[in-house]
Amino acid sequence: MKHPITISRAIWCLSFPLIPVLVTATQALAAPIVGRDISGTWQLTVVGPDGTNFERIQLKADGDKISGKHGQSGNLEGTLKADRLEIKEYGDDKKLRTEFSGSVQGDSFSGIVKLGAMEFNCSARRQLSRPPGSPKRHNFEPTKFHRHFSGAIPPALTIFPGDTVHTDTVDAGGVDKNGVRRSQGGNPLSGPFYVEGALSGDTLVIHFNRIRVNRDTARSGSGLVPSVLEPWYARNKQLVRDFDSTWRLDKEHGIATLAKPTDKLKNFTVPLEPMLGCVGVAPPGGQSFLSGDLGPYGGNLDYNQIRISVLTAATWTTIKCAKGRLFTCRCSSLGRSSSSATDTRPRAMAN
Repeated sequence: MKHPITISRAIWCLSFPLIPVLVTATQALAAPIVGRDISGTWQLTVVGPDGTNFERIQLKADGDKISGKHGQSGNLEGTLKADRLEIKEYGDDKKLRTEFSGSVQGDSFSGIVKLGAMEFNCSARRQLSRPPGSPKRHNFEPTKFHRHFSGAIPPALTIFPGDTVHTDTVDAGGVDKNGVRRSQGGNPLSGPFYVEGALSGDTLVIHFNRIRVNRDTARSGSGLVPSVLEPWYARNKQLVRDFDSTWRLDKEHGIATLAKPTDKLKNFTVPLEPMLGCVGVAPPGGQSFLSGDLGPYGGNLDYNQIRISVLTAATWTTIKCAKGRLFTCRCSSLGRSSSSATDTRPRAMAN
């Protein structure tokens, strides 16, 4: 059944049919540069023949000597003299991988990366520090809904790890909690939310603390799905003419009943257990997928266990996502639930 729901905590870009969502993130971010000390965590952007890649590097300054790490096996060595930065990357086998040459300007640097005979433009910025104070709760009212999982969509909201986002979604047909059509159908998504510091290869952990029904009606399909019944049970069964698949949602008692039931279904009730039909991150490599699709990036999973108090770390640990973005979309089963804080805890992973 498709219906709107309300979510109350998550970390990245979440979208669902009419769901308030909350996003939470937790990540220690580096401090600003003091003088020319470039020690800390940096986000690297390299424009190559296969598109733009985002990486994370760790640098440590000792006088004018620079050392650091790139991924699990990249060892960095170099120098910083005045504003001139020279860095070489070696593998664990001590063989030269890449060379960087450029200049530092405040909390950023830019230049050229050499990979053999090839050269690529490269820039970096220091990973931002969390603003003063405790993690924030963001109340986000979506005004635009998307029907693609894509890193090309500008972030609707930027958050830090540890933050919480409470938002609403429309249902699979684009209708909001007030019965107003806000988008074309096809699983419109709320978001995306950009998580500062999250990069491709990081682990994404999401707790759904609260997912609530926020409308009094919902609609479902009107036919039987043969695969959920005993073999041949539905064969030659006659459909009920003019069957009305509109449901009334009783949020107080946590049940749904048909608005106009047949005699045999007049006492039939369904427990409200809302879940998210679509959850995903922006696919890598500039790819774009319809919100009805699914793949390694997540998408239209329609998995009824993506609901209240669910930790989805295992679902997302191997996802390769575009820089810092996630969105989730509609809920597909009637119900009220809560989403626990979404939390990204980046760690190094093989690309």
